Amino acid sequence: MRKKLFCLLLSWVLLLIPATVLADDYPHEIWSPLDRFAAALEAGNDAEMYEYGMQVITIMENQPDSHLKKEFLAGKYEQVSRCAERLGYYDKAVELYQRYLPYGEYMGWTDGLIYAKKKIYLLTPYLEIYVQDKAYYPVNYGSKFEPSRGVYFGSVYDDDQRILDFDNNKILTYFPKQNSTWLLYLEFGENPRELGRYNRYLTEAKKNGIGVEFAWNTQSSLEDIEQYDAYIKDTIDFLDSYGIPVFLRFGAEMNIGANGGNPEAFVKSFRYVASYAKTKQNIAMVWSPHDLGALDRPYSLYYPGDEYVDWVAASLYVGKYFEGKKEHGSQTDPLNTYFCMDEFAHPVMRMTELIQFMQENGIRKPVLIAECGVAHYTRMEGEELTDWAKIQMRRLYGDLFLRFPQIKMVNYFNVKMENEVNAYELYNNSAMNDLYNQLVENPYFLSSMADTASFSYRPFDGGRTGTSITVSAAGYYPKILYNSVRYYLDGEKRGEFWETPYTVTFDGLTEGWHSLKTELVDGGSVKMEKEIWFEVQREVSVFVNEEKVVFPDQQPVIFDGRTLVPARGVFEKMGTQVSWNGEKQEVTVTNGEKTFCLVIGEKNLTVDGRTIDMDVPAQTINDRTMIPLRAVSEAMNAKVDWSEETSTVSITYRN
Repeated sequence: MRKKLFCLLLSWVLLLIPATVLADDYPHEIWSPLDRFAAALEAGNDAEMYEYGMQVITIMENQPDSHLKKEFLAGKYEQVSRCAERLGYYDKAVELYQRYLPYGEYMGWTDGLIYAKKKIYLLTPYLEIYVQDKAYYPVNYGSKFEPSRGVYFGSVYDDDQRILDFDNNKILTYFPKQNSTWLLYLEFGENPRELGRYNRYLTEAKKNGIGVEFAWNTQSSLEDIEQYDAYIKDTIDFLDSYGIPVFLRFGAEMNIGANGGNPEAFVKSFRYVASYAKTKQNIAMVWSPHDLGALDRPYSLYYPGDEYVDWVAASLYVGKYFEGKKEHGSQTDPLNTYFCMDEFAHPVMRMTELIQFMQENGIRKPVLIAECGVAHYTRMEGEELTDWAKIQMRRLYGDLFLRFPQIKMVNYFNVKMENEVNAYELYNNSAMNDLYNQLVENPYFLSSMADTASFSYRPFDGGRTGTSITVSAAGYYPKILYNSVRYYLDGEKRGEFWETPYTVTFDGLTEGWHSLKTELVDGGSVKMEKEIWFEVQREVSVFVNEEKVVFPDQQPVIFDGRTLVPARGVFEKMGTQVSWNGEKQEVTVTNGEKTFCLVIGEKNLTVDGRTIDMDVPAQTINDRTMIPLRAVSEAMNAKVDWSEETSTVSITYRN
């Protein structure tokens, strides 16, 4: 099956109060608030439960360490955390869940620890502002086919009833932006040479410059992987023969499927395949768990090691209800919490755990959303979800890439599966199809494996900008679906936006300092706000011997009345050599006769051992080394002129 189904029953072992203790074991002052807490619990009075629960927690925290204290507090922290959450005291709930962790760990309450850790990030709101920056490059790991900026995108089309193939002309009829990738599937054991569609698909991909995510699905852990050696090599040779970028996704979703029953065998089989695939220049190996697996199948059991993996991937499906069913009795909250469903449904929340795993284990790889979908209908409940799904689709193709810039490829699962409780396919929902097309029109989504985006989303915390800026926001507040964002420029409201990523452009900004206040709003109520101060400067043009210098990313800036330029652009145009010593934080400029040295943060310019004082130091701006233009140019015997009217620097230099 292309999308593996799974069912996971959770048994939360959350012991709340010690069963057998003597009254004398507790401090005397605890009994009155504990009785009131019990009465509030019986009456379902959350406000009083919280009030008296906090009192008994404070009393017990002040007692000497003992098993009884730890057992009691483990239970009470869990109870009062839930109570604070129900009351909407999310900051306090997060604090209490965090305080619960060491006690739950002491008690060995594994399920309770998982539950609390999930609640901590699901109840933590955020509001982040980003600016579109042509000079900024996000994190890059140097992996095979990794774009320097932007996101590869595509889908699967051979089940789309309008297309039933990977005919690019047909695809463009319904999805008019050219894809950079396609998603193809092969079941392990099938021979792609004998199935004519694969030659047709790959030939079409090659003709149109499209890369292929090749999902090679396995239905077992392949303990006997060696017996398939000839088949494995022949399949990889077949993929290699087309000479197109292939992202080989082998044994996906092992953390929920039959192929993960034996983790050691899975790791061995992945390494076996990778060892041969990585001898091919056009094949990148993709390790691809499901975004949220079974409780007893953590990612760590299945990661084969950095040397075998080029990209890390995840399947990411945003559904409203667990297994399409709204109610699961006492398990409803644990299931919604663990699988980010219903009130916690959000693609960023679903991806958080895998990103955390990578960060905690130092895994520095680009990330691929190997297959994804948003449920616009649930067959189990017979509920139409298109309006809900539109919001989640905007988050999936908007917030996700702002929040996690290491995600650099995404493929949509445009397939109808009769045994799937949710409908994700685009071809029978015109509203979702149209919205998808609208979202991928963003130039950050690349139409070719050879492309790179002209800008990146840089976290905006102030600093210097030009006279025009385009900002976006990624905002999350627990259990709220319909957020809006308000922007205030210098105290004046400049609009309220209802569609993520809440993008707005401010043109014609005057020079000097400005404030940008952003509010995350729900139903007219401000949930979070953030204010940023930034300085606007005019664009500075630089000419060397009457020829304009083009700066591909970081532009010149004015600092304390002096122009700073990227170390290489101007001076290499003057025929010099520029080198950088990261350990010493030192820039060296050599023009054949003289050597000039500058150290970041210092106002000294050293010329052949002689020190010259500069008005401003060299410094790092947006990860680019910026050096004072006039000081270095004049030290090289160049003539420097400045036009205040046009903000132009003219350098006359003869080598």
